[in-house]
Amino acid sequence: MNGRIKQCAVGAGLVLVSIVGTATVMSQADRGMPEMTPEQMEGMQRWMEYMTPGEPHQKLASSVGEWELEMEWRMSPDAPAQKNRATSRSRMVLGGRFLVEDVRGTLDMGGAQMPFEGMSITGFDNGAGEWVSVWIDNMGTGMWIERGKARTDGVITTSGENYCCFDDVMKKTRSHVHMIDQNNRKMEFYAAKPGEELWKGMEIRYKRVR
Repeated sequence: MNGRIKQCAVGAGLVLVSIVGTATVMSQADRGMPEMTPEQMEGMQRWMEYMTPGEPHQKLASSVGEWELEMEWRMSPDAPAQKNRATSRSRMVLGGRFLVEDVRGTLDMGGAQMPFEGMSITGFDNGAGEWVSVWIDNMGTGMWIERGKARTDGVITTSGENYCCFDDVMKKTRSHVHMIDQNNRKMEFYAAKPGEELWKGMEIRYKRVR
């Protein structure tokens, strides 16, 4: 195990000790168990802060529900836009820490209609102070991962480097999530080959169904 994993394992152990209950902790000396050091107590406090959902997670929870999607995407900056529709259902998991979105639809690939399924997991990493997004779908075997901050206007902006099979390169990617109001969302996706400027490859507009 590397150092970071070891630290997490130690922290997890401390949390489990704390969950046993106040009576058990108070009787550590009677049971012959060593008392936690001040450093361990500080580590426990940091762990509790790290695991506790906060305001960003409440913001995520506002997207729970069912949505209709209007998708517009293109294969290159000068290519004509393709338009498709899809539906999605979003839910919070693991005690309100992560938003899971399931997307279903059909893509028009050069006249051929292909069923599309995708899933995203979005969370806010309290330790790093960053938003984290993971995307997977039935159009590939990879996982697209982005991290980032919220802008001053509230738009969540994440970026990363992800593999594009069409160009066989790791592309720079960037996403902007606009939480317009309770019933409307917009996601913009940008990408570029190494050394090129980012260009908008996709825009998705969300309208709440329920």
